[in-house]
Amino acid sequence: MAWFAVYQKSDGRLRSIASRLPEGEAALAADLDYREFADRPGGAGLQWNAATLDFDTPTPAAAPVWTRLDFMLRFSAAERIAIRRARQTSDPVDDFFNLVEMADSLHSDHPLVAQGLAFMVARGFLTQARADEIAGVA
Repeated sequence: MAWFAVYQKSDGRLRSIASRLPEGEAALAADLDYREFADRPGGAGLQWNAATLDFDTPTPAAAPVWTRLDFMLRFSAAERIAIRRARQTSDPVDDFFNLVEMADSLHSDHPLVAQGLAFMVARGFLTQARADEIAGVA
């Protein structure tokens, strides 16, 4: 069975998906056109692309990238104060933030960021929910 994606000619906006075309040629002549598909289109997370007039797999959003300052500002003032105190007595905390200071940028999905935040949770400086919020996961 054929399926049709009916779209607006002027901007490519998807109007409907149907197994039949709208009644009468006048409906299509107005500002509508269609693409025919062998199977029902748009399944499995596909999204209509008005530029290509086809269904595409959505691209995942890029992981956030921060400057050192942007990363540190993701922590509350109280968390930053606790981190500065911990750096004076804890080699792993100091090591993580020494690496943060050396980085040109920090990628939220980089293993070092995940490990550093996990260590902060394990040591009780952050809750897991707060670490997820800082990492941009929550």
